[in-house]
Amino acid sequence: MGIAGLEDGKIFGAPHPRWVNRALKPGHTTQVLASTWREVIQPIVTLRALILSPNLVWLLISVAIYFVAPYDLVAGKHFATTWILHRVAVNLTVTLVYVSYWYVALFHFNCADRKYAPNKLPTTATLIHNVWYTALGALQWSLWEAVFIYMYSNNYLPFVRDEDAFATPGSCVHMVFWTVATPVWREFHFYWAHRLLHVRVLYKYIHSLHHRNVDPEPFSGLAMHPVEHLYYFATVAPALYFTLSPFHFLWNGIHAVISPAAGHSGWEDHWQSDQLHYLHHARFECNYGGGGLPLDKVFGTFREKLGKSTAYAGEVRDDTIANNAVLLEGFRQGTVEHVRASRDRMIRGRKDVPVKAVSDSSVSSVPVQRPLQVRDALPAYQDGIYLVLCVSMALVYVVALQPTATRLQTATIVGTEINTVGALVSAGPVGAAIFLRILFGDGMSMWWPFFKEPLIGSLGLHLVVGTVLTVLPVYHVVTLSFGQSHFHSGM
Repeated sequence: MGIAGLEDGKIFGAPHPRWVNRALKPGHTTQVLASTWREVIQPIVTLRALILSPNLVWLLISVAIYFVAPYDLVAGKHFATTWILHRVAVNLTVTLVYVSYWYVALFHFNCADRKYAPNKLPTTATLIHNVWYTALGALQWSLWEAVFIYMYSNNYLPFVRDEDAFATPGSCVHMVFWTVATPVWREFHFYWAHRLLHVRVLYKYIHSLHHRNVDPEPFSGLAMHPVEHLYYFATVAPALYFTLSPFHFLWNGIHAVISPAAGHSGWEDHWQSDQLHYLHHARFECNYGGGGLPLDKVFGTFREKLGKSTAYAGEVRDDTIANNAVLLEGFRQGTVEHVRASRDRMIRGRKDVPVKAVSDSSVSSVPVQRPLQVRDALPAYQDGIYLVLCVSMALVYVVALQPTATRLQTATIVGTEINTVGALVSAGPVGAAIFLRILFGDGMSMWWPFFKEPLIGSLGLHLVVGTVLTVLPVYHVVTLSFGQSHFHSGM
């Protein structure tokens, strides 16, 4: 692999990726991950994971944004429409231009040849759905930036100023370390946050939106529910707990915003193609992380290729609807009732779906989908209730931050009130999902598809770590934005 992950200087076509056997169908070549921790760590410490990978491109984009559209730490002392809209414009432009490049190159100019699901193209409804939620993702990232700029400007959050970033040998090492560590942290955080959102009680109202794309395309990468965006962008946690340059905060966020595009392309033969994540969308219960940190191998959820897998140790097997959905494109998650109502129609119309895959006994473990329609860009009944609850929680925070309403200036908003707002914004979406499950019921296990894992064991570990890496950083961002300090390292 060459500089920035380019093969022979090319972006599309052979030899991307070199390990693929082109005599096999796309997605059917066995992908091998690192088998020892030395193989995992060596590319990181030798900088190959940064310089000889797509991370270099995203790093250069982040550097360009940091200097061309710098954070205004003078205007940032107060929330103002002007500078916040400037951040929105910057992030929407970068996101839409970058993702559109991949979509147009692949689906209009046919720059690649090996699509995982040949002759299947995203519908107009699917594209509208994905562009809408991608734009919401860029918008939310802009709001994260606004809050951090406000905290930096008011010295609520310690940070390394630009003039000090390379002032001493120690500060140079500090800058290089966190620049190299950010993509590694991103992958680590993504695995645990992603795995948490696959737990049924959260999946139903949050992550299922992203999985409407069984055969993904570039805009599906950031097409997430706003609550998923909230926990996804909690990846900026290092900027909360360590004294970092604002650049590292931006680098972390831009990596999160643009890196999913090519990895969700739906094609095999181009720069940054991602067979593992395509398998995740096609098979659902595998490959929650990436290929750099073999966490899926550790926990038995690694799947190496389409078709029969010898590596996978999870519950979903090759004779289920979830596995046969690979040739479909753009779906909305259904309910258990929809399974029973439509299973005969599905069987009549799909020769590749065995009858036993939709038997009554298996209904509780089979995700059912229907083609996306334009109206799916807006929430349905239960989803709408959930969204209203979550937006209401966010509005409490917004109102509390307003100078005329916070009472912060008169010191009458106390720590207890701040903590309550923090808990509402960070943990409230989880509580709302549990509340709606109790209110409306659900025919599937609360812990599906991990209901066979021990709570005191793998399931419990993932719940705890996932919550710590998602809910806790959001809580600290909210409380810190009121000037309330918490544990902070000077590293």
